[in-house]
Formats: sequence, C-alpha cells, structure tokens
Amino acid sequence: MPIRVRRKELRELGYTFKTDKPDFFNSNSMGNNTIYPPIKSPHFIPISEMPEAELKAFQVESIELLLRRESDGSITAWPGACPHEGAPLKEFKACKNEIQCEWHGLKFSGMNLSMGTKQRAFPGGLLLSFGEEGLSVSPKDVESVISNSDIAGKSKSLSLDH
Repeated sequence: MPIRVRRKELRELGYTFKTDKPDFFNSNSMGNNTIYPPIKSPHFIPISEMPEAELKAFQVESIELLLRRESDGSITAWPGACPHEGAPLKEFKACKNEIQCEWHGLKFSGMNLSMGTKQRAFPGGLLLSFGEEGLSVSPKDVESVISNSDIAGKSKSLSLDH
C-alpha cells in the first residue's frame, strides 16, 4: 500500500503526523511521527478465547491494537499503525517480541502485560490494564485506576471477530 494512500486513510480516522508540516529536522527523522487520535471512552477486550501465539487485530474506536496471547498467560500488544509513518502492521508477522515495518525496516517491540497489570501507557494516549476478564483500554485522561470488573459493565466489549 503506498504511503500517500495509507496516510489519507489514517487522516480520515483522526490521525495526524509530525511531518504534516515538513522541515529539515522532521523530514530526516526516523522517529515516531504518527500522532494517534484520542479515544473517547473505555473499552474492554475479552481474551479468554483468544488462541495462544496468534496475532489478532482489535479496533478500539479509530485505533487498531494487535494482541497476542503468550504461553505464560500474558499478552503482548502493538499498535496496528506503525509509530513511524503509519504503515499497517497487522500484515506482518511478529517475531518474538518485535514487528518489523516493511516500509522503512524499523522494528517495534510489543508491550508485554502480565495478569494484574494496571494502567501502562501505550501509543495513542491509551492506558492498558490486564486482568482475569481481559484487557481494559482507557483514554489517557482517566485519573483513577479502573479495575476490569468496574469497566466490564460500562464499556464496549470487542469480540474476536474483529
């Protein structure tokens, strides 16, 4: 997929890029240029039926998350859009804890979450919490720690069909 086509798709979802107003520095940077749109409400992703070692994509509003359940019961999470320029990452295989972007060859480590992990910051201003019921995804501005049982009844549940 050409970069211009992908960027157009992402802009329609609310993404922006540090390189939207190019200058000498950001045009020559291999850093994270993707600015993810904020989500508006908490979401819950049940992972109990998710197959082990298989990469699955989940849509949380306009942000795609890639999740893999590990043999030790933890999960590893990656953004679905490359943090560098927004390439779709779900088409690539995760090797150990990394996904390599085909566009520029950059490798990105996933965030490993053990059972009981509370509010780890994730790209896009998301906070991830992992409990027995599954993964809670909250907007960055949530001030207090939300338990999975608190969020399960108040959020949108995402199925494995996504």
